[in-house]
Amino acid sequence: MGAESIDKIVSKEAIQQLLDLGKQLEELEGTFEDLILTVDKYSKELNKATGYRDVANGINNLNDATGKLHSTNVKVLDIEREIKSNSEKMVKVIKNEAELWDKVDSALIKVTKDILA
Repeated sequence: MGAESIDKIVSKEAIQQLLDLGKQLEELEGTFEDLILTVDKYSKELNKATGYRDVANGINNLNDATGKLHSTNVKVLDIEREIKSNSEKMVKVIKNEAELWDKVDSALIKVTKDILA
């Protein structure tokens, strides 16, 4: 198989989809990191709370932040799964293309040998 670029074997749309998923993943990872800091902040505030109202507010804030953290983590995992699935499909397409070119190569070698014999 020659030095074909990947967009000759895999559709540009499939490549763009992977690039878009990568961008989404980067954005979510930034959000995830921010939420970790927020959870840490609320956890520290809760540890310092002295009155009932402060404790109740701290628990609510912490619950809200951990819920958002969990939701973001689920989205990250979903995108990672989709990237993995799409990557596996691309690998399969490329592998099939390579196998077809190997068959073409073998056929050409056989025909050339037959002609020269």
